[in-house]
Order: sequence, then structure tokens, then C-alpha cells
Amino acid sequence: MVKLLIIALPNSHEKARCTLAGIVMLCLSLVTPTSLAVGDRALRAHEAQLKTLKQRVESIDAELAEDRKAHSSESKKLRETEQEISERLSALRQINAQIEEQAAATQRLQKEQKQAAEELAHQRLLLAGQLRASYANGRQEKVKLLLNQGDPARVGR
Repeated sequence: MVKLLIIALPNSHEKARCTLAGIVMLCLSLVTPTSLAVGDRALRAHEAQLKTLKQRVESIDAELAEDRKAHSSESKKLRETEQEISERLSALRQINAQIEEQAAATQRLQKEQKQAAEELAHQRLLLAGQLRASYANGRQEKVKLLLNQGDPARVGR
């Protein structure tokens, strides 16, 4: 509601004051509806923009919530994958340690086998020498039997 303040003029100007009041009223009646109409249109336009912006904000909030949920899910998968990688690396280290232990054991056994083969060759040389000596000393039948590798039952008779 528009309040009109009319300044009191001296009585001689009563007519002028009424005319001035009429003009002001006329101007206000002409300006106010137009201003209000323009203001209403602007207000409606602003309200429409505000409504559009609110919808856009809600849409962005929904997308953001969905993105956060996806991020959380992917982060969980990443943690699980990292845990699995860690476990597999640990298992790989254990396997490598076992391989190293087996390689060391294999080397040790090969060395023992070589020593045993050398010892066996040495023992064979000694045995061959003893057999020759025994043969030369005259215990020929037992030596012949051993060298001929005949039937032991037949030799025993």
C-alpha cells in the first residue's frame, strides 16, 4: 500500500495543493500498476530461475552422492586388491625361500653323491687290488667263483 504524504501549504494555495495531490495520485496510479506488472514479471522470472537452480542443485547433489557411493565402492575394491597383492607377494617370497632351500639341498646332495661316487671308485680299486693279490696267493677257487660269477650253489658243492 502506498502512503501519500502531502506537505501542508498555506491556505491560499489550497487549490494548488489539491491539484498537486491529484497529479501525484494520477502518477502513482499510472506508475504503480506498470511497475508492479514489471516487478511481477521480474519476480516470476527470478522465481523460475531460482526453481531451475534448485532443481539443478538437487540433481548435482544426487550425482555427487552417487559418485561418492561409486568412489567408496571402488576404494573398497582397491583395498581388497592391494590386500590380495600383498598376500600373493608374501606367498611368492615364501616360495622363493623354499626354492633357495631346495637348491641348497640339491647342491649339498650332489656334492654328497660326487663324494660317494669317488669313494665307490676308490673302494673298487682297492677291491680289484685285493682280488689280484688273493688270486696270486693261490686261493683261486673262491676268486674264480667271484670273478666268473657262476652259480654259487654249484661252486659250494
